[in-house]
Amino acid sequence: MESINHSATHITIKPCTLADISLMVEVGQKAYTDHYSHVWKNETDFYIKRSFSEAVFTKELEKESVAYYLLYYHQIPAGICKVNFNKGPDGTPDANAMELEKIYIQKKYAGKQIGQQTLHYLIKLAGSRQITTFWLSVMTTSRALDFYKKQGFTPVNYWYLDFAELKDEYRKMVTMVLEV
Repeated sequence: MESINHSATHITIKPCTLADISLMVEVGQKAYTDHYSHVWKNETDFYIKRSFSEAVFTKELEKESVAYYLLYYHQIPAGICKVNFNKGPDGTPDANAMELEKIYIQKKYAGKQIGQQTLHYLIKLAGSRQITTFWLSVMTTSRALDFYKKQGFTPVNYWYLDFAELKDEYRKMVTMVLEV
């Protein structure tokens, strides 16, 4: 799908290309740090390097099964999200499934409906691709958990992250599914 502009909310969702990598790094690192720096024992460097570097974005954008989107508010980059196609909630290949792996919005743009509009865009994207299962995983301690429940996602599995630098109280995750 092409970029979409929600004029009533001043939100634009734009698919990323290799030309966007520097901005993806900047926005991704800022948005992640805004919300998740407290979950790490020391610093977030481990996860930032693993998920928000030029090398990682370059490699992932080359895959047909991965899509990134920059999220704009009043034409200002406010967040980023990542979607994986053809991957089921159990990690196995599934042509009818789509995963929302990441959605990070800078703190100063929280409450502006960016997450909700992005989720609605992705649900339409899933429908256009004949996806029947849209899923994600979220920390059980995250405020986003209630948001996803309100959007119709249902918990299906609980599991634990095993990153050594992650504080114990943030390890529990829940996989949630929305049938499209």
